[in-house]
Amino acid sequence: MSELKKMLNNKKGFTLVELMISIVILTFIIGTAYSLINSSSRLVLRQVNTTNAQNDIRTTVDWITRDLKESVSFNRLNEGNILYIVEKGNSTVKYIKAETGKISNNKIYKIIRKSDNEEFVMLENIPEEGFNIENKNSLYHVTIKIKDKLNNDKIIEFDVSSKINSAIADRPGDDEGDGDPSKPYIDIDNNGKFDGSDYNIEFINGVYDWKKDEKYVKGILVFPSDFIVKSNSITCIARDGIRVDKDVTLEASKDGNIKLITKNIIMNNTIISTDTQGNKSGGIDIQANGTVSFNYAQLKVKGKGSNRAEGNINISAKGSIEGNYSNIICNSAGSGSREINILSNGSIILAYCKLQSNSNGNASSTIDITASGNVNCSFSNLSANRNGNSNSNIKISSVGGTDKSFVNEEGNGTIIIK
Repeated sequence: MSELKKMLNNKKGFTLVELMISIVILTFIIGTAYSLINSSSRLVLRQVNTTNAQNDIRTTVDWITRDLKESVSFNRLNEGNILYIVEKGNSTVKYIKAETGKISNNKIYKIIRKSDNEEFVMLENIPEEGFNIENKNSLYHVTIKIKDKLNNDKIIEFDVSSKINSAIADRPGDDEGDGDPSKPYIDIDNNGKFDGSDYNIEFINGVYDWKKDEKYVKGILVFPSDFIVKSNSITCIARDGIRVDKDVTLEASKDGNIKLITKNIIMNNTIISTDTQGNKSGGIDIQANGTVSFNYAQLKVKGKGSNRAEGNINISAKGSIEGNYSNIICNSAGSGSREINILSNGSIILAYCKLQSNSNGNASSTIDITASGNVNCSFSNLSANRNGNSNSNIKISSVGGTDKSFVNEEGNGTIIIK
């Protein structure tokens, strides 16, 4: 009984030191939990802000590309707040700069897009000289500089070509022209008519190179409708542009190489094909300092031979690339690798197209589409298959975003879209 009383009378609690230690431990646990939750929240918010910023940039690139591409005239003002005026035929677009505040004592601005029907803020946090459009080399070169809260600059650059910068020329014999409509010709003054100093050319052995032409070093090389060129290889180099009218065939066998090098290229209802035998490599190489446009076109590379016989289709442009309703096919009955490479400093549009890269044996087959602007492959079929043991890859990479609605992708290797 006495022992029980002692136990009941012993009501000793926590000492002050123990209580303080408990409070410190509890504070540390709560602080750590708060820090983790706060850090996670900031990370999520940062990711959301980054995603929103990227979406804003993509939307801006899309608006500017659309405006400049549809332009019929372009004026740089720098008068007051109006920077540029773009005439689009049936509407006028103004890019206006307005000051919004400061970041690290540096003034920042917003860019407003104002058209006949609407007005909205297109860009924010732009420094004094952070929005620039230059018309050079038949291209609009756009530079955008955006500042973050730490005063760091993010720079976006891309090129756009418009209707007024496209290579367009009519065939001889139309209107005032008196040339031979059955022969290729050079439109020297780029006025769209065969007249004055324009002249027909003989397409000898599948080669035309303006650098070797002592008479003229400028102009658009035009292949009239229903024209056919068949040669071991075909090389076309023209300073200002190449236009291939409907129902034209450029075909290279044996060596199997076709090169088109110029500023702007337009091809409609055109067949460009190569076919090599043995161990020779063949391919189609299209290079433009401006834009490339090919609608309802057939670009085909075929070949037979060992793994040394490669076949490529390379299309590169500083401006936009458009290839709607076209077939781009690179096949091999041998074991040589096959590649389709499409590269643009602007946007790439390949809607309703078929892209196919196939190789037998142990060679790889790849499709690589890369753009500094946006990529649109809507309603297209991309196929990179092989019957051997090597991987086949499809890669689509763009800064401005990728629209691949209803795209069918086939490949037994890696498919990367970013």
